[in-house]
Amino acid sequence: MGIIQGTPWEIHDDIHVKREDLSCPYPGPQFSKVRGVWEQLLKVTGPEALVRSAVVGVVDSRHSKAGWGVAYLVKQLPWPVEVKLFYPTFVNESHGQLRESQINAEKYGATLMPLKGNVMSAVLSNRAKAILAASNPTAYMFPNGLKLNQSVDATAHELQTTLPTGWDDTNALWVVSASSATIAAGVCKGLQNWFGRMPQVLIHLGYSRPEHSVRECLARHGVYVQNHIKIVDEG
Repeated sequence: MGIIQGTPWEIHDDIHVKREDLSCPYPGPQFSKVRGVWEQLLKVTGPEALVRSAVVGVVDSRHSKAGWGVAYLVKQLPWPVEVKLFYPTFVNESHGQLRESQINAEKYGATLMPLKGNVMSAVLSNRAKAILAASNPTAYMFPNGLKLNQSVDATAHELQTTLPTGWDDTNALWVVSASSATIAAGVCKGLQNWFGRMPQVLIHLGYSRPEHSVRECLARHGVYVQNHIKIVDEG
């Protein structure tokens, strides 16, 4: 199975870097949410599922690698599952122009489902969910942004089990990039579990998002969000 447990730590100019971009080796995407996606695929498509889904849907944003990741992992299941990849199209793009995620997802057998863009991702996701349910009532639709509890817990576990032996530097500053805040929640949860309290964490947003929504995501996963977490949004 193509998920790497125990991705390496590297040191660059005294900065410790956790190489979670290697969690899914090529030809899969550099996309650490695959940890939770794999667990969810087993849950909803496997023999133990109450209603086994032979079809799963996923939504890409303009910059997402979600479709690529899901299609790559589905090919490694021991049973057949079809992937429906919904993605936004924009008027300033060439006709039929595909981005990296759609190109690679199609290579792994995903059916591409273009939708008119220029709307919020939540609107796009709801539209895709309705289309999928109408054509495949038992299909499973991944949540918008792949916001899976499994990804949070798997990220926390990966961090806790790979920290260098004896590491107890509670004065270090931890920096994590964030989009939906799912991975950031996993990192913070793992740090909180490891140290017994929250060290200083700086969350850098990849695109503008209300700070309260990030903090709410962290809080939902049991992360202490008061004074030790700073969120930077450069617009």
